[in-house]
Amino acid sequence: MKNEKNLILHSFVVAYIQQVFSSQRMEIQVANEYFQTMEPQTVETRQTRKKQKSEEERTNISTPYSLHISC
Repeated sequence: MKNEKNLILHSFVVAYIQQVFSSQRMEIQVANEYFQTMEPQTVETRQTRKKQKSEEERTNISTPYSLHISC
């Protein structure tokens, strides 16, 4: 009788642990798919930011002082 209760409890614990791990695996898979679809856009925005930043630095270097002309 005691062994049967332990066996039932053990099977419930094993089933619960398997369910938790399978749901976590599914969440990880969904997250991986999401980041794989987002990756090209992220790379493009990083490259665009680098280009914009380098252009801003070039313009800042060429005109370090602002000139105000009043008439």
